[in-house]
Amino acid sequence: GVEEAASPGFVLSPNPVTDVISITAAQPLPARFDVLDAEGRVVSSWSPTRGSTSASFAVHGMAPGAYLLRAADVISGQVGRFVVVR
Repeated sequence: GVEEAASPGFVLSPNPVTDVISITAAQPLPARFDVLDAEGRVVSSWSPTRGSTSASFAVHGMAPGAYLLRAADVISGQVGRFVVVR
């Protein structure tokens, strides 16, 4: 896998992912993330622990393919791309 700078705000790894993807940042993570499929539909939303700089997200049940992880606060607008593989 390759660590990919998702944006200036956070890093996603491993990428591609088969099980659990980790998000790390220098600053506290946004309050909520949305996961969007290739069509731009929100397929999942989740909230990391408030004030944390790292979190993990399980991709169980997600079809293989490319997804976007978007910070749900419109102020930062941070977006990262990851790929689910089986």
